[in-house]
Amino acid sequence: MVFARGVDNNIWYNTAPAAGIAPWPAAREWQALEGGPFMSQPVATTWNGSTRVSVTAVSDPDHSAQMRHFTIANSVWGPWQSIGGRLESAASLCVVNGTRLDVWAAAGGTIAHNFYLEDEDGFWMPTVSSSWQESADFGEQKIATRPAMACRWNEFGHDVVVYGADKTVQHSTYSDKTSWTPVFSYAGAAGFAGFQGDPVVLASSNDRIDFFGVGVDAAIYHGSWTASAGHSALERLGGSFQSVPAAVVTRSGRIDVVALGTSDTLQHKALVGAKWPEEWEDLGVFGNSAPLLQNLTTTPESVAIFVLGKDGEMNQTVWTVSSDLSWKNLDWAGMGGNLTSAYFRN
Repeated sequence: MVFARGVDNNIWYNTAPAAGIAPWPAAREWQALEGGPFMSQPVATTWNGSTRVSVTAVSDPDHSAQMRHFTIANSVWGPWQSIGGRLESAASLCVVNGTRLDVWAAAGGTIAHNFYLEDEDGFWMPTVSSSWQESADFGEQKIATRPAMACRWNEFGHDVVVYGADKTVQHSTYSDKTSWTPVFSYAGAAGFAGFQGDPVVLASSNDRIDFFGVGVDAAIYHGSWTASAGHSALERLGGSFQSVPAAVVTRSGRIDVVALGTSDTLQHKALVGAKWPEEWEDLGVFGNSAPLLQNLTTTPESVAIFVLGKDGEMNQTVWTVSSDLSWKNLDWAGMGGNLTSAYFRN
């Protein structure tokens, strides 16, 4: 399934056969999950052994989080449920131990957390916790960006990365043994003016996370954290971008990053081994939104790439994982749709 916000401010979705999505079947129609209006793009994940799909979005005008759950076995959608809160960003989702779904968002100048649990009788409709709770202690630093979350150790390890009001990167880690670690601030080199947009983070292994963000100079920056070495220095990957990046890690540990350049085309760079290439690869594909990358459970291993076109249609392709640094000659297909790239910002 792929989800997007329509120009009517409802959430829409499309599906593809489980065997693969290259190319996406043109005959499949977009379906509306009516219940809007919504002011954020949707965020979705599978959980409970991949038997359920949950999608969340922020409602307009009350800023509350709304969620729907889909049971794959019988193809049934439940109703929209309100999680409450007054959110200042779109949500991020983490699956914990397969049966708990954690929800994170900016609220009240900090990061708030809520969760769903499968009920005691094993019914598919989970129950939400009673209230939103503050998570990591960011002190006086006000947070207004969407939190980027990485679930590294499934049941007991979370990382949250946000931008502070001073445009620096703030990182904290949660475990069931230490609770939240003190917040680490990536200040950058002397003269660095900070970041814009929202941060992106992924767990490239159980003991490593990688951060990507767009600086106010429009270049993309990268940093990492490992259990043994701690935080790396920020490195400038260059380029000139107008969207936040999307990043994905393959089974071999290769990291690929894609973002929309100021040229209005998608740009790509890959970390294979320990060294980034000097230049960004222009994929030659027009975009009107930040891209989305998604690992597919296919053989051979592959990654789906989604981006909105100039008329609000969704375009999609699939890259088959290889050792080649280039993503040239991808076979793009249109999926239709009347979608918006508008992004919720409080």
